[in-house]
Amino acid sequence: MKKNDSIVASCVDYSEQGYGVVKIEGFCIFVKGLLKGEVAKIKLTAMKKNYGYAIVEELLEPSKNRVVEKCEIASVCGGCQLQHMNYEEQLNFKQNSIERLFERNHLECKVNSIIAGDDSHRYRNKVQVPFGVDKEGKLIYGFYRNHSNDIIQLDDCKIQSEQSNRLLLEIQQLLSEAINQKHLRHVLIKHMQNSDEIMVVFVAWKHFEELNKIVEALVKKHNNIKSCILNINTYDDNVILGKKEYLLYGENYVKDDLMGKTFLLSSKSFYQINSAQTAKLYQQTLSLANIQKNDVVLDLYGGIGTIGILASDFAKKVITVEVVKEAIEDGKNNAKLNQIENIEFFCGDVKKFMSQYHESVDIIIVDPPRKGIDVETISSMLEMKAKRIVYVSCNPNTLIRDLKLMNEDYHIEIVQPVDMFPHTRHTEVIVLLQKS
Repeated sequence: MKKNDSIVASCVDYSEQGYGVVKIEGFCIFVKGLLKGEVAKIKLTAMKKNYGYAIVEELLEPSKNRVVEKCEIASVCGGCQLQHMNYEEQLNFKQNSIERLFERNHLECKVNSIIAGDDSHRYRNKVQVPFGVDKEGKLIYGFYRNHSNDIIQLDDCKIQSEQSNRLLLEIQQLLSEAINQKHLRHVLIKHMQNSDEIMVVFVAWKHFEELNKIVEALVKKHNNIKSCILNINTYDDNVILGKKEYLLYGENYVKDDLMGKTFLLSSKSFYQINSAQTAKLYQQTLSLANIQKNDVVLDLYGGIGTIGILASDFAKKVITVEVVKEAIEDGKNNAKLNQIENIEFFCGDVKKFMSQYHESVDIIIVDPPRKGIDVETISSMLEMKAKRIVYVSCNPNTLIRDLKLMNEDYHIEIVQPVDMFPHTRHTEVIVLLQKS
């Protein structure tokens, strides 16, 4: 077999990325968009020593789990990888992926059934899209084509709220005749699903005069816009938000309601992007933590204090640690707003905090970024000898790496996947670790 060859083959499995797996005499070929059980004519696009890649030329025997993609650019956009699967098959794929990951790494435990979403569309409460000018000089926005910086225009992303989509289209229309349209780099929209409040953040190289008129027009039309912000980013890199911000309208935050608490979010605050599933995620987290009234809880990578504030209802005391200054300020304000007095916030690097903190804690809840937990922090966690650790992970691969480092001191009690990101290959996983 060589590149550009065409063969007829059947799909026997899925890769971690959601590609269909074809095996020819033990040689694995990964085929984008092919479902398990399907037979297709495929064309080889790349050949490596031990595996290859292919595309579907002709689908000969489709699976009953195949659905017509609702998004017209799903095949070229990097955002959703699983729209060709029905939702039940997506859940099966994610469940099996997590189970295999633990088995492959010799971490013996039972993986609970994945917690499904009630609605697999319109779930994102945060949108950030690039704006640019095409070859004809027309202002466009959308998503980057897979593995490129080319913007693909998309008026209706199926996993974003309808109002977020409308706002992006209106901004494009309002800016289409503007002289300074090239100054706009990105637009970030936070549309809180429970409160219906909206924040619009314009990320630009610099301020431009048409911006105030755009804000005025949007606010006049949409009375649930509570905040408009200009963020200045002059760096030519992949980081979307710059350091300088200016309030153009309303407040510097929006509010959302979650599990009986109200939370303020600024432009840079981390907040789970699927509000409905977030409630399920945090309910499971708190249930597994099993916090008692005399427990001291350490909440690492705490963001705006969502988990810490929710945990405070059950604990004697909560200590929340977060490196982002704006998030800590939001967290303190959220504690005051919800009249929480048994929580403390520390702003700083988690690794540095852990190396200096020597008080006794009963439960550690950790919700790190995709890169996981550094070795020094894990070492400090183990020294604390907390009776339970609840690890909330958005990256199963770094989760596995970190669990291996804790395996001698803690045993895995429960693994609970949660589908926070329908139509994508990503899965959130909660793990309960019990002191050995």
